[in-house]
Amino acid sequence: MNKALMARKTLVGILLVLVLFIAGCGGFGADRAVACAEGSNCKYYTGTRGVDILLDRPPHMLYYRSADANITDGNAVPINVRVHNRGASDSYGGVFLSGFGPTFKVDRIYDDGTRLPISVTGLGDNCGINLGSFGPVPYFTVQCYGFDVTSSGGTYRGTLDTNKISDAFGIDWLPEDLRLNFQYTDGHFGFNVAYDGFTLNALYHGKLLMSIVVSFLDFESLNGMTYALHGDNPDYPGGGDDYKQFLVAMTGSWPSGIDEIVQPYRVTNCYAYTTFVSPQICVDPNPFSGDRGVCRANQDLSLGSQGAPVAVTRVSQRNTGRSVIMDFEVRNVGGGRVWEVGSLERCSPYFPETPTGRNHHDVIYVGFVMIDDWFIDCSQRIIRLHDGVGRFTCTYNFAERGVIGSAYVTPLRMELWYGYETTVNNNLRIRRIA
Repeated sequence: MNKALMARKTLVGILLVLVLFIAGCGGFGADRAVACAEGSNCKYYTGTRGVDILLDRPPHMLYYRSADANITDGNAVPINVRVHNRGASDSYGGVFLSGFGPTFKVDRIYDDGTRLPISVTGLGDNCGINLGSFGPVPYFTVQCYGFDVTSSGGTYRGTLDTNKISDAFGIDWLPEDLRLNFQYTDGHFGFNVAYDGFTLNALYHGKLLMSIVVSFLDFESLNGMTYALHGDNPDYPGGGDDYKQFLVAMTGSWPSGIDEIVQPYRVTNCYAYTTFVSPQICVDPNPFSGDRGVCRANQDLSLGSQGAPVAVTRVSQRNTGRSVIMDFEVRNVGGGRVWEVGSLERCSPYFPETPTGRNHHDVIYVGFVMIDDWFIDCSQRIIRLHDGVGRFTCTYNFAERGVIGSAYVTPLRMELWYGYETTVNNNLRIRRIA
């Protein structure tokens, strides 16, 4: 395997050894989530919304005077889109405007005055991220073209761009002394993290997933406008918002025989998101003793929303005396479409490759599941939704953890990873001015 081949099409496997971090960071913000859930006035981790899009005072009429694109006196109108993160997770995504054919000129207008045209030709290369199910902690591979790697003999190394991640979210929540490194050596993939005096509090609220997708998903080359928004959580109350602007002009010749055109268009919102859930679980190492403990070893829990468009709606717990077995029900409750997060670039209406398939939609990954700061095993890490519903089972083995004694209640901590799509449709009337 040579360097050129690796740079052209690199398959990078990364094993996220999160177990090394938990002792130093005390989990992924679960204590805050539990405290919030118990508070009488808590507003976090509730609701079914993620990142909302809203057309801000959309134009109703475009007056056509000439096919000359330089004429802007009423010959072009802005379409402004507000993007607001109303859920608990941080998010990285892209907004796309589609529906305008080759007789229109559509530009993306940036805050610094830069204008980039929407085009269906010359689109950039794309990356795909595949998340796997190797052990109780997440694993993923990245495959893309033009990926920057360095080689030394049979070893290929790379580093996730932490500066890019920090810049995207407008805050140095990943400091310079943190390095997320991957490596390929003689057919084996690995991953390690180096940090100095840093705890992973910075990875609360979906930032672990965002640290992956920010480095590899490219919405701009697929005619999108990218955003990175903090979630509505204790660190950033209210959630982040942003505005995106497109400028639409009709530059083609006016079609004969009509005086007015009704032009439908669509705004598509594609974003990576996570759902954090922390139900109270009964752990009873001796459920058949006949003693009345502090909790029931076998129970069904109906859960509410968790501040995200995907929710864990039910947990059924069974206790065998050797382990706690939990059956989970997951639902798409946000009214949009679930994407396999590694295929999220395909959400762009301008994606140039083959049509999407069953492996690109309705796929959710179990990022991690923990009880008592201990990763537990699940029957599957890739959850496929059918009619908006998916199910999986996880087991907490008492012997592995050395659990003995009386029953107690403890929070289960889980994070789900996925992509999500919502759309807004509207019409623009175009009237010819003689």
